[in-house]
Amino acid sequence: MARVAVISNPHAARRRSVALQRELERASNVQWFTTGSPEDADARIASVADDVDLLVVDGGDGTVQRALSALFQAREAPSPSIAILPGGSTNMTAYDISGPSSWRKSAAQLLRLVNRDPTEWPRTPRPVIRLQSAGEGSPVYGMCFGAGAVISGIEYCHDWIYRLGIRGEWAPGLALARTVWGLATHEKAFSTPVDLTVARENEATLVMPAKLMVVSAIKRMFLGFTPFWGSGEGALRCTIVRHGADAFVRTLPSFLRGRPSPRMTLDGGYWSEKLNSVRVSMRAPYAVDGEIFPAPASGTLELRATAPIEFVKLI
Repeated sequence: MARVAVISNPHAARRRSVALQRELERASNVQWFTTGSPEDADARIASVADDVDLLVVDGGDGTVQRALSALFQAREAPSPSIAILPGGSTNMTAYDISGPSSWRKSAAQLLRLVNRDPTEWPRTPRPVIRLQSAGEGSPVYGMCFGAGAVISGIEYCHDWIYRLGIRGEWAPGLALARTVWGLATHEKAFSTPVDLTVARENEATLVMPAKLMVVSAIKRMFLGFTPFWGSGEGALRCTIVRHGADAFVRTLPSFLRGRPSPRMTLDGGYWSEKLNSVRVSMRAPYAVDGEIFPAPASGTLELRATAPIEFVKLI
């Protein structure tokens, strides 16, 4: 029988079904750990990762990011497969892997899977982004990197949207709408550009003041948006919009669907490619899976795709 550990974010409790949680906790092959702090979660993951077949992360994108970092920092590559119960305020990674679903439905599927042979689990291999700033501590691992107006949108979501009690995919959707309005009206809080120098694989370096930059190991973002259209064989989807890009608001529907309009060219201020690594020089905060990090002290971040790891789909 498969060995399973669930690492649970206590702040995700409002989304749970108590009955399903108790059933999972009673299963003889499932260990359920409710962690009291991020550091507690890190230690717990490191202690169980070598002894389980499936590590289940119960929480949102920030919890998944923390769990991935703990796993990779403990070893070269995570040994257990990973599943995600979508218990957070935003659940882009869970929805990209398993499709949009409630905590209740995902937990019911997990309950069915833990009693099946692991060879029968529905799996999907995915890379993870490894972010490293030269000379600064341990790398960070996650699924989606953002800079520029992405930071303003996340801050607005936390400061205003969540305060209203709005959760799920509509929360970042509303924050996006407010960010676009701020860009369109040139509000300083939303439209201040970030000076970027982006070194690509075997290609010319891009230097530009940017509205935003996104690098992602997932394709589907909140509300099904897919703002990536570039060619290439890499595992990471990269998109930049230059400050002053042609008709950004008018091209937004095409941008969010990943279907470039004639204006969305490099000369027009739009760039999108698939790469395995990219080096970004910047002096501004950045976000990984919705968690904001301070500007890199070295001024440079290297983003690189890891080898694919096995995610188990809860569908």
